[in-house]
Amino acid sequence: MRSRDPGSLPVLIVGGGIVGLSSALFLAHRGVPCVLVERHEGTSTYPRFRGINVRTMELYRSVEPALERDLLAIAEREDESGQLGKGWTLADPDLVWINTASGAVPQHLSPTSMCVADQDRVEPIVRRHAERLGAQLRFHTELIGFDDTPDGIEAHLRDRTTGEESGIRASYMIAADGASSPLRDRLGITSHGPGHLAHRLALYFRADLRALTPGRKVFAAFLDSVGGHLVRRDADKGMWQLSAPFDPENGERVEDFTPARCLEIVRAGVGQADLDAEIVGVLPWEIAARVADRYRAGRVFLAGDAAHVNGPWGGLGANTGVQDVHNLAWKLAAVHHGQATDGLLDTYDAERRPAADLVVGYAFRSMLQDMSPGAPLPPGPEIEFPEVVLGYCYRSAAVSGRPPDMVEPLVPSLPGPAPVENPLWPTGRPGTRAPHVSLEQAGQRVSTIDLTSYGFTLLAAPQAHWAEDAVKIAEGLAVPVTLYRIGPDGDLGDPDGTWADTFGLTPTGASLLRPDGFIAWTSPSDQDSPLTGFRTALTGLLGRTPQEPM
Repeated sequence: MRSRDPGSLPVLIVGGGIVGLSSALFLAHRGVPCVLVERHEGTSTYPRFRGINVRTMELYRSVEPALERDLLAIAEREDESGQLGKGWTLADPDLVWINTASGAVPQHLSPTSMCVADQDRVEPIVRRHAERLGAQLRFHTELIGFDDTPDGIEAHLRDRTTGEESGIRASYMIAADGASSPLRDRLGITSHGPGHLAHRLALYFRADLRALTPGRKVFAAFLDSVGGHLVRRDADKGMWQLSAPFDPENGERVEDFTPARCLEIVRAGVGQADLDAEIVGVLPWEIAARVADRYRAGRVFLAGDAAHVNGPWGGLGANTGVQDVHNLAWKLAAVHHGQATDGLLDTYDAERRPAADLVVGYAFRSMLQDMSPGAPLPPGPEIEFPEVVLGYCYRSAAVSGRPPDMVEPLVPSLPGPAPVENPLWPTGRPGTRAPHVSLEQAGQRVSTIDLTSYGFTLLAAPQAHWAEDAVKIAEGLAVPVTLYRIGPDGDLGDPDGTWADTFGLTPTGASLLRPDGFIAWTSPSDQDSPLTGFRTALTGLLGRTPQEPM
């Protein structure tokens, strides 16, 4: 099957935040040329999000171990990141300290760990690795218009330094241009969910607050005196963020929040009238809960905040965005390299939009619980944090077989949440994330998570003798599939003797893993013509026909 690239560039990325940068990283890693344009001069100068969860770290780790090492080098240890408080002020002697350990993802579920670090420190690292892999990143450059034609995207750009305008042609475009996404509006894409909830101003300030909470390390605190929450940022520099109410709909402007007024708000929230604090910056933001009604319009794909917005509860927004573009990147790569038809790209919406419904619904319910303890919640199932991070599943044409059952909506206006399984009890069913099992290779431990860093992977039990023929079928379709036979005399050892049971396989079974580490198809045993099933599954998820000649 030949590649068809109707544009001079495979992918144009609009937006250079963490989601756009991650798009460039993942595409470059898979050999897909891309150009990113960002209207600002550089990466974020504000901390914004704080924390890369374990699933996102698995995705960064899959690019190259050095990226994971660089991120963990700037991170605080998760168990030392501090406690969460709730009270009138930070100095309130009756401040209630909330145990957040129950919301953590158990460490044995992943080969990596959460990276507790702020966005302004994470983005330069992702940028550096993306550029090293060959991505072209054009900062201080804005998209001023585009046309989606039968032959590709005709984009019009402006260099904000020189004012020079230029054109670029691409096969596809990723809209990672933020919550207010002009591209989403241009495409006329509507959204669903509870919608706008509140406006906030993030007040960034520098102060020494250690004396107010002796013996405790504070991660965040909900402060009723100012109706907002306080988050510790850079501990070494004494950097904090206080989110305060902001009412632009009634005429308030960011300019109205002078340094003196901001200092007054900070002192009220902290509970110290003579606090010595330096106001560093002010940034407006919106608390909302909404998901775009579609993630694809022609050759344009929404990602990150352009596709879904949720409150900060759980720290899921940026992480969900990075997971969006990882899902999209391997599919764009398969199309670019001639392995799949354009139809594979439709599964991006089918998989990631329900995942966003799940995340946004979880964050919305968490917000209601924190802001109005004891108040009745909207009807819906109780979902635990590890299930949201590692347990979301996919139902689409890129999955062959029946994944776990759908869950009921967490919020009535978010009707399509993804199916979920408890990662503590993995099933190995198609559509689920391949569970982490520690294996052995040449005397070194290796995770099943690390076996899918680039292409398709077939994990076969010791007696699955048909697996070699499956790989030959894939070769005939020009789709590389890496085979690992696991067990005695195999490519990988199973010292704990758990991998086959964890994946739901007998000694003659095998599982086909997609490039994103999700299970595409499984044959629990050698019964029922596994080679026919393999060929049908592989060609089906790539949008090809089983009868296509080898």
